[in-house]
Amino acid sequence: MYILRLDARSLGVKIDVESLQEPEYSRIEDTSHLLHGIVHSNGYGHLVRINGLEGGSQIVNGYDIMNFWDRLCRLLRVRKITVMDISKKHSMEYRLLHAIIHGHPWYSNWGYEFGTGSFGLTIEAYREALKSLSTEPLSLIFSNSRSPRSQLQNTIALYQFLSDKSLVTIRDLFSFISSLLGWQTKKSKALSIVQEQALVEPCTWSAEDVRSSFDKILKVLKATNAQQWVSWKNLKGATSRSVGSIELLKYCLKHLNGKTTEDGKVVVMRRNKETGSVEYSLRLEAAVKDYHGSQVTLTYKLPKVHILNDLQYFYNALLNPQTMHGYNPMTRLDSARLSATKLLNSKHLIKHYNKADDFPISNSFLIQIACNIEPVDHYKDSICPPEILTLPVTATVSDLKAEAAKAFQETYLIHQNFEADQLLDCKVASETTQVKLLFGSRGNALINGRCYGGRRKLGIYRMERGVEKWMVDCVCGAKDDDGERMLACDVCGVWQHTRCSNIKDAEDVPIKFVCRMCNSA
Repeated sequence: MYILRLDARSLGVKIDVESLQEPEYSRIEDTSHLLHGIVHSNGYGHLVRINGLEGGSQIVNGYDIMNFWDRLCRLLRVRKITVMDISKKHSMEYRLLHAIIHGHPWYSNWGYEFGTGSFGLTIEAYREALKSLSTEPLSLIFSNSRSPRSQLQNTIALYQFLSDKSLVTIRDLFSFISSLLGWQTKKSKALSIVQEQALVEPCTWSAEDVRSSFDKILKVLKATNAQQWVSWKNLKGATSRSVGSIELLKYCLKHLNGKTTEDGKVVVMRRNKETGSVEYSLRLEAAVKDYHGSQVTLTYKLPKVHILNDLQYFYNALLNPQTMHGYNPMTRLDSARLSATKLLNSKHLIKHYNKADDFPISNSFLIQIACNIEPVDHYKDSICPPEILTLPVTATVSDLKAEAAKAFQETYLIHQNFEADQLLDCKVASETTQVKLLFGSRGNALINGRCYGGRRKLGIYRMERGVEKWMVDCVCGAKDDDGERMLACDVCGVWQHTRCSNIKDAEDVPIKFVCRMCNSA
């Protein structure tokens, strides 16, 4: 295999059987480098870690590191790469947040797709959960509400007020906030600049319409008690009928800060720290300077640190299944929690670099055979993907067996002493029979053989998921180890998830455990 570590000290390390116990091999667990990837010589590999700016890098961001990794994989002509998406962004699970904003995991920007879901999750269930949660209407949060509004309602109303487009769904809200933070690709950043410029350009209404609307809003403010704060919601409700156009009213409310009245008073706009709502008040012009110097006023652009705090607040209230509370009624809250949990349970992603055919042939003097082996000795339970062999058009069965043995010897420790015996697909074929006559220019072959003199201690490497023969049969539908915490029944020996057995992740596994099936027997 090849271990790739991108840091200031080294770029790559080759690991072979002789160095398995060496200190260099133990550096695989080192977390100080920017990129840690493993590519096996058979073309299969794993992306283990990326440490961009979120991981403490002072050099490059995760997007650039992924671009480098993807180009490298193409250069090495890898076949499949897996990754476990456990990345975080400002303490938020990014596989959940990014999916809500963009409709797919972050790694999907480079072609990674749903691999296997934990707790029996299928791709269909993942897509349905993503659609359900991301399209939840924000109106649910305001339903059956009484005055005064909650902090969540006021904070959502703030961003609905700031946005030039209607924020209707959960995705609309999170997408708008991410655009304010600049979490976009280079292409979308250019688009956001155009959109931002459009907001400050002269509006489409006539100057007289705008001036008249400002006068009507100022008239309502003057009618309030001196220095009283009026919320955006109440001010909008009091002036909507007289202004007429909702869009014009929204435009004027956004740009009301700093407007002056005939008697020398100035509009001050702020964000209430306790409720999160936008509020307006009239102050004497001489007092405004002192007010601005001692209080936080709201301008059209919020500081990024405030936006990030609001994003984390929304994440916990609307996305995190452990803390969400913003949905009404309770049945919608339960549905949202279930959907968010399913999205979090999708961590295992995979990219197939050559889906149609692994290595296309353009030379008419070559043939390509996908070859697999069937060991007949004590390694017969090892499972390997087929190796793609490129042979001359005149290659014989003997040549095919020799090339197959060489390929598996060089690829797997467990097969380093493998010797091919018989071509199982065509047992009657002689050693001198040309392979093309049997399989054509492209085909699949199966060869059996033995590992003579092999070291039995290498048997620990024969299976990807370990050497134990254990059975998984969980109530969630999982039939194999998915990386989540499990325990075995002391009666039947079948493994299942601790979470599905009503054992919380923070709880210790009980000393004795009997599954539901055995309890009911």
